[in-house]
Amino acid sequence: MAFICSFLVDRFAFPEYLVTLSVVILAAFIPSVIILAWFHGKTGPDQWTRVEKVAIPINVMIILIILVLFIRGKDLNALTTPISYKDESGEKVTVNLPRSEYRRSIALFYPENENSDSQYD
Repeated sequence: MAFICSFLVDRFAFPEYLVTLSVVILAAFIPSVIILAWFHGKTGPDQWTRVEKVAIPINVMIILIILVLFIRGKDLNALTTPISYKDESGEKVTVNLPRSEYRRSIALFYPENENSDSQYD
């Protein structure tokens, strides 16, 4: 899941805290996975025990609290801003532009040949 989130961050400019959040969520589910594996690891039908009925909902509630605390203060707005204008024919055109904090800049430099050899021009 972390690989998928890092791909989304790199490719589609998703917020960078998405990768950290996905790893935290996966790590927080480990107690529930261990409990389920311990009590339901044998073959055949198993009954839900009191430990499972209490511990797994507590674990989910702790994960929700972690999510609320982690997301608080983060910018969850869209990555683009819709801009509307009228073109030369008078029709209204709406364009989605990336927000300034998600734009990437590229600097281009034209190399100059400091050699006297024109072959390298």
